[in-house]
Amino acid sequence: MPRDYAKSNTSKRRPNTKNKSSTPGWLWLVSIIVIVGFVAGIIYLHKHKVSKITKTVAITQKVTPQTEGTVTPRFEFYSMLSKDSAPTETADTPIKAKIPVITLKPTLVTSSYIIQIASFKEHKPADELKAKLALQGVDVTIQKDSVHSWYRVNAGPYKDENTANKIKAKLQSAGYQVILRKQHTP
Repeated sequence: MPRDYAKSNTSKRRPNTKNKSSTPGWLWLVSIIVIVGFVAGIIYLHKHKVSKITKTVAITQKVTPQTEGTVTPRFEFYSMLSKDSAPTETADTPIKAKIPVITLKPTLVTSSYIIQIASFKEHKPADELKAKLALQGVDVTIQKDSVHSWYRVNAGPYKDENTANKIKAKLQSAGYQVILRKQHTP
């Protein structure tokens, strides 16, 4: 009796039993480690909290009620020190402290005024502006900022605020946006 293998294979096929949506094993391992760590943390905190409570109960039992006029120390290290190891002060003995005497010499603080005209990242434009302002009769200096390497074009210093304001007004009328800065020099 001949057998038809083509038809028999299709009817007896087993379905794929492997489920592709199952959770990987490493995820189960990580979950178990997190849960065990959480439980261990709670147990540790519970024991630690209980030990603090027993310490505070022991401390409160040692405290005696104070009477008016007496001062009890707020800190525990006073009771830990032995009476022989450190000298003690009583209310009857005056406290002798050596206070250093510092004499201050009066210093005269003077102030000067500087007008900042512009600020450039490179030296060449600052030098060109300095030459242009020198032709207009303004005494200008270039100051290099040590932190950010900017070149500031400044006029001054002027000891009198009125003089600085006159120069500031002259520069503003020429079209410059200037900043008047006050400097204190000892």
